[in-house]
Order: sequence, then C-alpha cells, then structure tokens
Amino acid sequence: MIDRTFLKEINENEEAKFGKQVKAKPMNLIRRQKEEHIYFLELAHADKDKLCKFIRMVDYMTIETLV
Repeated sequence: MIDRTFLKEINENEEAKFGKQVKAKPMNLIRRQKEEHIYFLELAHADKDKLCKFIRMVDYMTIETLV
C-alpha cells in the first residue's frame, strides 16, 4: 500500500520551497506517484461501473413500481 502521509509531507515541502531553486524529484517518489495515480484511476473506474449498475437498478425498480 502507498504511504499517503509521506507524499503529503513531500508536497508541503515543495510548496514551502516555491520560488527557490528546487532539485529534481527522486525516482522512487515519481514511481510512487505513478502507482498512486494508477490505483486511484482503477478505483474511479470501479466506482463508475457500480454507479451505472445502481442507476439501472433504481430505474427498473421505479418502472416496476409505476406499472
């Protein structure tokens, strides 16, 4: 699992250094951010599929009640 507190601390440090010369991000941080991005995209797709199925079910229940 990805440590989100670590990423939050890194982002806060980057905001504090705004306007100053900043070194490139470490490779492991970039990898973690990519993994986190992919993980959240997968969650979003799963939630979208669940929402579509839920809306379909509610639609069927509404039509059945009206009939």
